[in-house]
Formats: sequence, C-alpha cells, structure tokens
Amino acid sequence: MSLTIHTVKKLFGTDWFCLAQLDNTQINYLWNCVGEANKTSIDYSSSLAGSISSSLLMDDPSGILVREILPSLLESNDIKELVDDEISRSLRRFPALMQEGKFSFRLDEIWVNYQSKHEYNPIHDHAGLLSFAIWMRVPFMIENEDNVDHNLHSKSTTSAASFGFIDSSACVHMIRADKKFEGTICIFPSTLKHLVYPFFTSDEQRISIAGNISLGIH
Repeated sequence: MSLTIHTVKKLFGTDWFCLAQLDNTQINYLWNCVGEANKTSIDYSSSLAGSISSSLLMDDPSGILVREILPSLLESNDIKELVDDEISRSLRRFPALMQEGKFSFRLDEIWVNYQSKHEYNPIHDHAGLLSFAIWMRVPFMIENEDNVDHNLHSKSTTSAASFGFIDSSACVHMIRADKKFEGTICIFPSTLKHLVYPFFTSDEQRISIAGNISLGIH
C-alpha cells in the first residue's frame, strides 16, 4: 500500500501545503472507519468552526492512518524539510519538549464531516503541529459550480465550492477540489488558516475526514 504525492506548494513565509493520492486499499479502509463513526455517532460539531450538517468523531482501529498513511507522507523526501522546520518552530515554542529529548508524532483526534449544499466552513485554524483533510466524496464538478448563475457574474469565480488557504500575508490560495480529488489527502501546518466555500449543484453531501497531529513525548 502506498500514496502518491503530486503537489507541494510553498506559500508566504513558512506556510505550505501538500496534496497526495491514497491508494484504493487505504480509501476502502477509511470508508469502513466512516461507517463505524456513523454507528457510534459521537457528535463533534461543538468543537469545530463549521456551519455544516454534522461532524462525528472517528477512530483508526487498525492504525493504518496513524502507522502507515501519515508516516509515509510526513517522512517523504518531498516534504521532510518542511515538516522538520515545523517541528523546530514547535520546539522553540514549547522548550519542555526539547528538554525531554525524545518525541514522536501523535494523532490527537480524527473526525468525519458531512457538508450539504449551501453549507460552509468559515475561516479557522487548528490546534497541534500539522492538520490534514481527506476528501472522501465530492459530489460535484467545478465546471458545473462555475456555471451557477451567481458565480458567472462574480469576479471571484475561483472560490466556487473551493477549499482555500489564507497565508500569513493574507493572500488566498484556492484548491478547486471536486470529484477528481476523491481519495486525496491535504496536509498543512495547523496554524495555516483555511475555509471551505459552499457548493450548489448537488443534493448529495460532501464527505471529508480531518484530524490534527501534534508532538508527543515518548
């Protein structure tokens, strides 16, 4: 099992994000995790910024996310230097971790988001060192969203149904994540502000998985 990194983008200052494609085995495993989250139905919405239908806590019972997917991404040569820089900045902010000497990545929490037509996630950031989003189901194509009447007459057509980052210079960077992005993971520094615009052309829900990674002492 493996993932394929296809985008690493450096933004202003120390801001960046990375996109990678999961393989079918990993995606199927995550769908099973989503199914279990639906059964336990532990609401997580009150801990999040989103104005969306629901967010449920999710588990990683076989450890594939925490022991396979995330390590293979974080240790990849494509982003290792960026991740190491994030660790260095975190250690400077929390010197107690540096004094302990030994630390490792820790997955703080995982949740699954259900976003319906017209719903959105406002500008926010996360706790921890790094955060990630995985697009599991995206029920629209960007070209259809662009052709919605109010988008046709807008100067900001690139925002239609998009996932956006706001870097530390206040510049906005859009990821036009539509159906072609299903099975894609996006990882970024937890302090990087981001938002999700609403979609209008599907009655199905957009389903995504999100989580935060921090440093833990051995």
